[in-house]
Amino acid sequence: ANEALHRLLKPVMLRRMKADVYPDLPPKTYTSLSVPITTAGEYVEARKHFLDWLQSGQEQIITAGQRTAQALVKMGALREIAARGKVKPVGDWLKPCIDGGGKVIIFSAHKGPLEMLGKRFPESLLYTGELSKADRQEMVDSFQTDPGVCYFLGSYGAAAVGITLTKATRVVLLDLPWTPADKQ
Repeated sequence: ANEALHRLLKPVMLRRMKADVYPDLPPKTYTSLSVPITTAGEYVEARKHFLDWLQSGQEQIITAGQRTAQALVKMGALREIAARGKVKPVGDWLKPCIDGGGKVIIFSAHKGPLEMLGKRFPESLLYTGELSKADRQEMVDSFQTDPGVCYFLGSYGAAAVGITLTKATRVVLLDLPWTPADKQ
């Protein structure tokens, strides 16, 4: 099936492999870093409220779709609490590039934790969907060329595809995206 699709798209689509375009880039290595969250109390309380809500089923919701939508919103809130709770330990783990730690890209599904990291690290860039196309390109160029810019803080929706950040030596996923493709 993949080969048939490839044959159909070949006349109209150019696919380039990383190894062909940037042969000097080393292969990816993956390291898991478990950190305690500083928002544990808030998370436990929110989780309890969510589980109580799930078990109650007493809401005046018209459709199952509305209940599913509400559940997704509540799960998203739990995910953001957890991501905010990782900001301090991840920030403590990061070594500034000026100290030899290399440039780092940090992804999150939530803007709040990225803003918190941006306040902690003024040598960072915050790349979100709210930026103009020109501002986005200026940030990419700055990350690639300015030795004083250590961290590129990006939301999955805005920064996960379509930009080249080859100066980074590490990528941190502060929280995991909903879709597995966004982790690639």
